[in-house]
Amino acid sequence: QTLVPNATNYFWVTYDINNASTIGNLIDGSCTQITVGGSNQVPTSPDPVGNGTIVACPCSFSLGNDVALCPPINYTINGPAGFDSYIWSPGGATTQNLNVSATGTYTCTATLINGGLVVNGDFSSGNTGFSSNYILGTGGTWGPLSNPGTYSVTNNPNSAHTNFYSFGDHTTGTGNMLVCNGSAVANDVVWSQTITVTPNTFYNFSAWVASTENTSAGSEAQLQFSINGNLIGPVYSAPLTGATWSNFFVNWNSGSSTSAIIKIVDQNISGGANDFALDDINFERVCTFSDAITINPGSTATVSVPTNTTVCNNTPIAASSFTSSTASVTYTWSNTNTSIGLGASGTGNTPAFNAVNTGTSAITSVITVTPTSGGCPGIPNSYTITVNPNPTLSVNSPTICSGDATLLTANGATNYTWSTGATTSTISVSPTITTVYTFTGTTGGCSGSNTSTVTVNSVLVLTLTPTSSSICLGQNTVLNASGATSYTWLPSGSGSTNTVSPTSTTVYTVTGSIGSCVSAPQTTTVNVNTIPVITLTPVSSTICSGQITTITSSTSISGGTYAWLPNNQTTSSISESPSSSTNYTLTYSVNGCTTSATSTIIVNTTPSVSVSSASVCAGQSATITAAPSLAGGNFVWSPNGEITPSISDSPNTTTTYSVLYSLNGCTTTATGSIIINPGPAVTLNSSSNNVSSSESVVISAIGGSSYIWSTGETGSSITVNPSITTTYCATITSSAGCLVEKCIEIIVDQPSTLDIPNVFTPNGDGVNDIYFISSNNIKTYELKIFNRWGQLLFNSTNALNGWDGNFGGKIVPDGSYFYILYAIGYDDIIYDKKGTITLIK
Repeated sequence: QTLVPNATNYFWVTYDINNASTIGNLIDGSCTQITVGGSNQVPTSPDPVGNGTIVACPCSFSLGNDVALCPPINYTINGPAGFDSYIWSPGGATTQNLNVSATGTYTCTATLINGGLVVNGDFSSGNTGFSSNYILGTGGTWGPLSNPGTYSVTNNPNSAHTNFYSFGDHTTGTGNMLVCNGSAVANDVVWSQTITVTPNTFYNFSAWVASTENTSAGSEAQLQFSINGNLIGPVYSAPLTGATWSNFFVNWNSGSSTSAIIKIVDQNISGGANDFALDDINFERVCTFSDAITINPGSTATVSVPTNTTVCNNTPIAASSFTSSTASVTYTWSNTNTSIGLGASGTGNTPAFNAVNTGTSAITSVITVTPTSGGCPGIPNSYTITVNPNPTLSVNSPTICSGDATLLTANGATNYTWSTGATTSTISVSPTITTVYTFTGTTGGCSGSNTSTVTVNSVLVLTLTPTSSSICLGQNTVLNASGATSYTWLPSGSGSTNTVSPTSTTVYTVTGSIGSCVSAPQTTTVNVNTIPVITLTPVSSTICSGQITTITSSTSISGGTYAWLPNNQTTSSISESPSSSTNYTLTYSVNGCTTSATSTIIVNTTPSVSVSSASVCAGQSATITAAPSLAGGNFVWSPNGEITPSISDSPNTTTTYSVLYSLNGCTTTATGSIIINPGPAVTLNSSSNNVSSSESVVISAIGGSSYIWSTGETGSSITVNPSITTTYCATITSSAGCLVEKCIEIIVDQPSTLDIPNVFTPNGDGVNDIYFISSNNIKTYELKIFNRWGQLLFNSTNALNGWDGNFGGKIVPDGSYFYILYAIGYDDIIYDKKGTITLIK
């Protein structure tokens, strides 16, 4: 057979030699030879359909040669690299490589998807290479895709429809995609392309979809694949969250087809939120291949070992030989308990060691022997060594009084032999002096020895010494006993030292013993004195600096002594005047018992205070302030009773004020004054008080130091030419800075006049709303207005005040009203007039 040059993998097409027609071809893209009628020959020329030529298999691989491994098996089978999926049998693992721990045959089936057949599947070439039942969007209210059933190839959905989200394509984020406003027609073809395919071959049809905006379930695009007019695979719903890319795909076998019309259709008939984008549409060939490898076991040797052994501590173990079922064997042996003296591991077939067990119980160790033959460890075998300990013996060593007997009891063995010749565990002895007894104990053939010492004591003499025979209530004292090894106290206590704290006078008794030797009792009396109670009055007292206070004491038990600190006085009471707050402690002692109490004298500093004085002119207000040496106190002023640090007043005459300042119960006083400076005694004189119009008059001020006239002049006299009666005033300042104002009227003789209107209109239009009588050079004026019943409605003595038509808070009705006017001019003309006024609103 002739192979294709330079090919490494092949697949076969089988022919019937008799009719030279195709019987079978590659199924599922695998590289399996199909044999029919025993004929596996290849024709010398291609068959009529073009499948008679040997071609390279696109996805074959080899797992390698079968292997033989020594147990335990830990082996990695390396699968082929670069495939899209893997599955191993047995077990179903889907990784490229497989780790195995047992012998057997392992098969890897790998799948490769390759050879993208779609033209312009990423729309990088724009609106070419595909067909669609949708139409290219031309525009509308929201952009080119305003209407359902339209599409656009763009790099941003928002540029095709203003309500669509802005986002990038699936591949790079900057490339093109197919953006659609979903049609309301079921199975409407969104995208279609015709692909040339190989018969009986698997293909993978896939695409990426994203909703162009957020949508709800049921309103999203519902896409499905179609090939050669048949819907295949499930309906796929686009993501409900906009701008989120998701992949959907399906596998398809070409069967006998050589061409495939592949389509993506939309099953959603909603014309609302059924808007989406497509990208990276692929149609690729799927190729599958399998290979197997077998893992075989290596050779195994067996070994025989000695029988189990039991020995005592520190016993040598003779050599033991290991024998194997296989020639050329090496041995490795190990021990589970290294404390018996065998090393952790070793080699050779005759180990020997010294068994050691220094504990109290048997030690068991398992000796394991592993044979090795042909590079593979064989089957291990084990035997057990038990090492019994020599018995751990114990015995009592009592202390007795001279002439007494005692029992010695041995423990830790099964059989005993004493130096007295006795063979029981317990023996009775009565030595007159301290004596050592020896015995041997045996258990299970293992033995040991121990000794007991019997100490013989003479008659006991006990000594009792109290630390103190008299204490205060609540104190303790120590009672010391000596001459024995153990002590018994009454009414309480233990040991050679007994610390006691009785509440009343008490007799204590102690008995001592050494072993069974008991002393005669010894007694001592502990007297308990009551601790006095002392009370200080007052417990705390507050005084001002310079004052004296007394502290008095009282006690529950008289006849004692007094000691005060810090003044070192020895009386029951003290009188003190400390300069600062001080604690006074009294220690009182009676019958050897003392107690103490403390009283505190709190000293508050008496503050000082000063008050400022002020000097003002009559009628002016002045402020004086109290300044204490210590802040935080209270102020009370006399005679006005104010309680602030500062007071303001304007007395008519010089007045003295007193302040009482209080801080922490300590008071002090001070005074200050408001001094009233007199104003200037001033008079104004004029050369004439009654002049004709434009006649000059000299006005002089007498008694001041400086002057300011209402005319703006500053001399002591001014000359004026009034054309009408005028009042002139001067502000005069005294040498003390006090001011006084004086005025003088210069009367200008001129005819007086009155203009009496008879109508006014108080309607709020700003014209003639007020009734006025115009006057000139009038010195006396009174106007009264009445209604027709004689009721007084308005009265004024000032010609500048007019009537606004109101009475009782409202405008009076339209009509006639009566007035009475009485006036006197500066020319002494008298006006006494009566008449009517008409009011019109």
